Amino acid sequence: MIFVRTRAGTFAALGIVLAFGVVAGGCKSLPPWLGGPPKSTTAHEEQAPSGGAFSEGKTVRDVTAGGRSSTHVVGLAFQVYRLNLPIVGDSRHSLKLWNHVDELRADPESAALRSRSGLRIGAFSRSAWPAIRAILDTANARVHREQVTAPSGLPLTLEMGLIDGGESIFSYSSGGRLVGKTFEAGKKLILVDYAVYSAMGGRIDLQVSFEVRHDRGVSNWERQDGVLRQVPAFDSHVFSDVTAVMALNPGESLLIGPSAEARNGSLLGSRFLGYSRGGRRFEKLIIVTPTFFQRSKVAAG
Repeated sequence: MIFVRTRAGTFAALGIVLAFGVVAGGCKSLPPWLGGPPKSTTAHEEQAPSGGAFSEGKTVRDVTAGGRSSTHVVGLAFQVYRLNLPIVGDSRHSLKLWNHVDELRADPESAALRSRSGLRIGAFSRSAWPAIRAILDTANARVHREQVTAPSGLPLTLEMGLIDGGESIFSYSSGGRLVGKTFEAGKKLILVDYAVYSAMGGRIDLQVSFEVRHDRGVSNWERQDGVLRQVPAFDSHVFSDVTAVMALNPGESLLIGPSAEARNGSLLGSRFLGYSRGGRRFEKLIIVTPTFFQRSKVAAG
């Protein structure tokens, strides 16, 4: 049985502006990938969830052949499922999930590098949800669902736990060498950045990176948008060689989880996605589903 715990999220304005063509004499319908606000449902009720830019900003536009265009403000929300699966002996039900996931949308060489570092990342469609749910049910998985929106201009940030003083994390570099770093303090973070392509039917690219960040407890003054602001100062280490970029079509979801190599407790995948409690071992997986919804009509011209 799947145990579900939900937490209400926020849908703050993200500032994505969508422009789509208006045919002379009448208005086109909204693009099929742009739906209404996400409904608040439990994972049991939802057979498949519905349905940013790395540096280009948050404005996306369709190229029109001519005529007027109507501008709409849309929101980009994320439905995030945090999965916790028990490991019984050598049995790891999470590995069965990858039979229903496409890992090869990312560069195959980088996928192999992540696998050696204890990580797997892939995309799956709505049609895979029944099989995935059946596996989670068999594994007695615990599922925590939340609906969140990343602050405008910033990636979605998922906290995966705290550094245990003197914790060493190893991963494979692009040159194939095993490299490690020891951290005294900080948070383990998964960052999901995003780029929207409305002209491609609402495709969204998600960039997934792994980071250890330590807040120094002080602030620096920085000029942002012409205004001086106090921002926290922190030390950061990004495991850049295992960063992944995955293209999702409307309605598809992203899966982040440990690979078979995560049985090595010092690897990145084990440090971020494995834990023990009460003498039992568990592994964590993340499902991220982007969802667009129309906020308001801005202008027509």
